[in-house]
Amino acid sequence: MAEYRPQEPLKYKQIDVEWLGKVDTNHVMGRVKVPGGWLVIIKLSYGAYVLTVTFYPDPEHAWDGKALP
Repeated sequence: MAEYRPQEPLKYKQIDVEWLGKVDTNHVMGRVKVPGGWLVIIKLSYGAYVLTVTFYPDPEHAWDGKALP
């Protein structure tokens, strides 16, 4: 099997996460505005390990980040 070699190096865009605060003693929640809603991120509060990412549909981006969606 031939090795795949892209013509250009892969480029990754850094995203700016709006960290909303702790959800319990070990986890923090953040969100990223994307077309059609939000990416909601839960990660450990003491490290860089992301535990889950989910999409919350909110076309108007009305969620204030405080109340539960």
